[in-house]
Amino acid sequence: MVFTHPIIYVFVLALGIHILLQRTQSFSIKKADLELLLFVTFLVVWLNFILYKKAFLFHGLSIIWQNIPAGLMANYFTELTFLQAIYLIGFIPLLLGVFSAYHVLFKQKKKSTTLVLSVALAFFMLLLFKMMTLEIGFIFLSIMLVILSARGFQHINEYFQQTKFKWFTTPLFILIILLFIFTSVFQAFISSEDVTQNSPTQGDIDALLYLRDSSSTHAT
Repeated sequence: MVFTHPIIYVFVLALGIHILLQRTQSFSIKKADLELLLFVTFLVVWLNFILYKKAFLFHGLSIIWQNIPAGLMANYFTELTFLQAIYLIGFIPLLLGVFSAYHVLFKQKKKSTTLVLSVALAFFMLLLFKMMTLEIGFIFLSIMLVILSARGFQHINEYFQQTKFKWFTTPLFILIILLFIFTSVFQAFISSEDVTQNSPTQGDIDALLYLRDSSSTHAT
């Protein structure tokens, strides 16, 4: 069921952040949006409590972190650092995405961009509170930041169009594309090479298959 899938919590959190941002930006909040938030939140909590009641009662709030022991928590949910964000997302999407977020929050307010920003903030909060692994969280966060970065470049383009440096727009666009290729595409290629090198060799696979076939089930 879609209402018991973990991604539904991101939807609820993003919807709540979206309404909160609209409130702070003096947008008119539709009554239907509030009703949708309350209804979905109640439905998700109710369905998950019914399905996982025994797990909630036995493990308590630790079920949010998959009931992982505190000693292993640091290995599974690593600390979020700025350098990790640059490495996993890319310098250009992160820079333009943050710039676009700042522009939407404090300069030119727009509902459609605020919605994308709300989803990005939802994933960021889940990463910050270690409710999602870095690999999965940054995949979704990077998608939102790429969308925001396109809006960020549009803001930069509009600024230069109002100055004497209109001619600089095209070279700047080419420079951003080249930097994006170097910091994101090339970096992704290096990461894929690391994964390939750390993968088990055919000899390792053959040895494991031999152990499986030649040893008993309860052997250690």
